[in-house]
Amino acid sequence: MGSRQLIHVLIMLFCVLTKEAKDIKVRTGQPTKLYCDINRSKCGDVHSIKWYKDNNRVYVYSPVSNFKNSEGSLVDRAVMSIDNNTALLSFSPTRYSDEGEYKCEVTYLDVHRGCPVVKTFHLRTLERPRYQRIVYHGNTSTNALVGPIHEGSQTVLSCESGGGRPVPKIEWYFQNRLIEGEESISLQSNISTTVEKQIRFRVGREHLGDKIYCRVSNEAMINSMEAFVQLDVVLKPQTTVITGKVDDILEGESAHLQCISKGARPAAVLSWYNGSKPLHSDQVKHVASLLGDGTYVTQSKIKFPVTRLDHNHKVICKASNEVTEVSGPQTADTKLNVKFAPFLRTRKQLVQVKEGDHLNISCEYEGNPRYPVTVSWMKDHALVNTNSSRYITREESAWIIIRSVKMADEGNYTCIVRNSIGEGRLQTPVRVTVLTVPLVRLTMFPRSPVSEARRQNVTLHCEVVRGKPDTLLRVQWLMDGMLLTELPQCQPPNTSLCGLDPNKLILEYVNREFEGNYSCVGFNKVGGSPRAVAVPLEVLYPPGEGKVVINSELIYKDKEATFSCDVGNFGKPPATEFIWYIGNSAVVGKTSKEWRVNPVILGCKSNISCQARNSVGTGTRSLRYIEVLARPRFIQQLPVYTGSTRSARYVELVCQVECFPRCQVVWLHGDIPIRNMMNGFSVQEREVGAETARNTFPSLLSALSFNPHEIIISNGDQVNLTCEAEGAGGQPPIRSSTVFRLEYPPEVVQLSSSELTVIENTIPGPILCSADGFPQPQIQWRFNGHVIQSEPLLRFSEGVHRGMEGLYVCEAWNIHGSTSSAVNVKVVFPATCSLHSKVVNTVIHIRCEGVGSPNEFSYSWSKDNKTVEKLGNGNTLVLESTDEMEGTYSCFINNSVGGSSCNTEVTDQGLSVLAQADVFIGFLGISAVVLTSLMGILLVLWRRKQRRKQRRKYNR
Repeated sequence: MGSRQLIHVLIMLFCVLTKEAKDIKVRTGQPTKLYCDINRSKCGDVHSIKWYKDNNRVYVYSPVSNFKNSEGSLVDRAVMSIDNNTALLSFSPTRYSDEGEYKCEVTYLDVHRGCPVVKTFHLRTLERPRYQRIVYHGNTSTNALVGPIHEGSQTVLSCESGGGRPVPKIEWYFQNRLIEGEESISLQSNISTTVEKQIRFRVGREHLGDKIYCRVSNEAMINSMEAFVQLDVVLKPQTTVITGKVDDILEGESAHLQCISKGARPAAVLSWYNGSKPLHSDQVKHVASLLGDGTYVTQSKIKFPVTRLDHNHKVICKASNEVTEVSGPQTADTKLNVKFAPFLRTRKQLVQVKEGDHLNISCEYEGNPRYPVTVSWMKDHALVNTNSSRYITREESAWIIIRSVKMADEGNYTCIVRNSIGEGRLQTPVRVTVLTVPLVRLTMFPRSPVSEARRQNVTLHCEVVRGKPDTLLRVQWLMDGMLLTELPQCQPPNTSLCGLDPNKLILEYVNREFEGNYSCVGFNKVGGSPRAVAVPLEVLYPPGEGKVVINSELIYKDKEATFSCDVGNFGKPPATEFIWYIGNSAVVGKTSKEWRVNPVILGCKSNISCQARNSVGTGTRSLRYIEVLARPRFIQQLPVYTGSTRSARYVELVCQVECFPRCQVVWLHGDIPIRNMMNGFSVQEREVGAETARNTFPSLLSALSFNPHEIIISNGDQVNLTCEAEGAGGQPPIRSSTVFRLEYPPEVVQLSSSELTVIENTIPGPILCSADGFPQPQIQWRFNGHVIQSEPLLRFSEGVHRGMEGLYVCEAWNIHGSTSSAVNVKVVFPATCSLHSKVVNTVIHIRCEGVGSPNEFSYSWSKDNKTVEKLGNGNTLVLESTDEMEGTYSCFINNSVGGSSCNTEVTDQGLSVLAQADVFIGFLGISAVVLTSLMGILLVLWRRKQRRKQRRKYNR
């Protein structure tokens, strides 16, 4: 192909590409058909046809390779058919997203000039709106009744539609008239929009029962969508009128009126008013009727009695429903014309006139008709002769003038007025009072005398005894004949007392300066009174300040002091009682002017004050500090005697001296003053504060310490140590002395006898016990652990017995220790015997048992009172069983003190008897044991009794 042909082809192609696209509109859901022009007869066979949507291939066709295929957004939806002149691409259903720029490109097998190659289409998808709704106050109210809506209120309705393409058109209609509104469009997504049209209008009576329509349309619709809303309109009354007779109604008759209100929805409520006050009547009837246009007619009939007060008053009927709550009810009114007899009143029911002045009394009256009338006057129920020259009257005028008023003219005046309807008279007469100057007297509360201490107020009253008027306009108050003040005070600049009651004068916080004679002069509108009789005011007041006066310059503890209460002003009445204080505590029982203190104690060292008291109160007091001195006095003295053990290496002596001012304490060894750290002595001092509870002044505690072995050589030595205190001012010193020596416990206990042997039932001599020690040891005797005597000499007042045998301990002790020594007392007594026999193989054994002290015994035997040496000298006798054994056998027993005998009988019964005797002896042995036990118990009891006797004896 030559260059000229190529340029021609490109120009043709440009013209084809720039050809304006064709608009195609298709409703969603319907099939879309796109026609692409071809010319087989001129251009030859087609090589391929390609379809594009927004430059994206969506379909390809090639008859050469017999290939067809849908792609992209049209996959599985598009088909293409072809003939000699047209290639048809169709797809179904059409979607909202199918909208866009479509293009077909035709490629021929051969290139020819003027062949259709490219064709473009602008596909617009059309969609019917998905919904339509009407919104009222945020609620969907499509095809609904909304309200109630008050007549005259501003109402807003919104019609909303969405999902249509192109954007739907919304129109409002009322009674086939288009209503303009505000439209807004919002894009919900890239394929959906919402349109809203809002109308604002004032609801009127014409909207009652009618509908307002909203129509929605777009290109996808054949017929527009339509919805309506019906308004429930609430109407206020349209007209209200009153009918009935309102002229020439006589007082006391009834008025009949009717009120009719129309055009209200809901029905109007009718209320009656007489002026501004509700009109109540039992005879009121209300009827409401619904008309065909949806409004109501309300009728109300009322019947009520009228009085003169209703004359020229408006009777009002008010029609109201819920609409009139804001705008107010609709009203209708009519005026009443009431005929009534004259009604009288006066502006002044109390008239005051000075004696001798002229008096004018007038009455005001109302009546219908007002003229003609006749007027007459009465005084105290009697007709006044107005023809007298003292009175001036005028026809048809309700007033009278009384010349030169006298006291006799005082009284109650009444006027009477008559018209054609009837007669009227003044219900409350005019009280005429003739005025005179006052006569006053002064009273006082509380009555005199008054107490200054109470700081109370005294009120003076200037009372009117007689006079007209009895109200005082001003009062002059006098004290002792001199003007004190005048009330009220209304002249600038002092106007603070302008509103006060002049009859009363308050004397605030009365004190002695207010004492005097008070009087007053009162003024009413007529003039001033004579001066009232003076009333005295006496003021009682407490005494003045009390000051303490002392009879001496120096005051000493435990001495006598006299205080006097000096009062400059004894008060009124004069004080007779005085109160004394130590610090802030009152002294009980002291009420005299002088206070004698004996003795003076530490508590007196304080601020002392006094105050005088009378029946009114107590005076003030001034403090005076009392300085109390204390002469030296031992609080803690040295003991008369002081001892210490020989082992002690430290001894301390303490003395405590009370004195004020401080005194000097000196220790003396004999008569030699001791200095600190001198000759083994050490002195330490400490001040001790005062103790009020113990009545002790400040004191000095002095301690003297020493090693006793440095100042004492032996046990027998002693020294005198003295604590001496000397006060200030040349006072004589005081002393406290002690005798000191070394002490030791008892060391040697000496007994006059270390052992004592006593024959039973004899009284031995005394035993002396002595011991060495200091302090002197105390001595006592113990026996068997019990104290029997508390003296050095052990005495036996009765004969001793064997139970008193044992160790007698002498104990010596003092505060440092004790020691003891014992004496052994041995009691001796003669021997006694008892026989015991037994049979062993026909041999009789008789045993002689002895008791005695000492227990070294000798034995001898006898038969039938004859000594038989062959029987033996031991304590046991052995007898063979022969015929010669019969007889009385005796055992003789002795010790160093003495002896005794015992016997037994042996008979011819032989062994049998001896055996029985043996048994009997055994029984006797048992009895002896029992008897011995009883004797032991009795012995113990007897010894206890003897000890008690001995103790009482020793104690005596």
